[in-house]
Amino acid sequence: MNTENNIFNIESRRYIGNKAKLTDWIMDIIKNSTNDVHSFCDIFAGSGSMTNKALFLFDKIIMNDFLFSNNAIYKAFFGEGEWDEKVITTILDEWNQIDTKHLKENYFSKMFGNKYYEHSVAKHIGYIRENLETRKKFLQRKNITYFLPL
Repeated sequence: MNTENNIFNIESRRYIGNKAKLTDWIMDIIKNSTNDVHSFCDIFAGSGSMTNKALFLFDKIIMNDFLFSNNAIYKAFFGEGEWDEKVITTILDEWNQIDTKHLKENYFSKMFGNKYYEHSVAKHIGYIRENLETRKKFLQRKNITYFLPL
């Protein structure tokens, strides 16, 4: 994925314990401690920041994570394919303009509102999940994947 404009940057995904600030240091240790290594394996890839750095240093990358959502993100950032930035930014702009007071209750807001997320945030997330499902065919047209279905 082209992250030249930094709108869509894998390092912007943060987890407690992520290695984003340590990637240069870790890669320096690997380079200084090994010879003629062409493969890199990121077993618990998490945010993907180590893999993103390794792309420029190794011929073959293997990455893994237990979370399905992380695997979807890895395919989006590191997979093959074309995408239309205008389509994605238009959809993101639309979602960012939503007034959550006017959204109806949904599965996500009922299950996670005021538990893991503020209720209005959970309603917004639930709306986006449902909206993605209705747009799935449009976003996958012409053999071009604009956005991975969740």
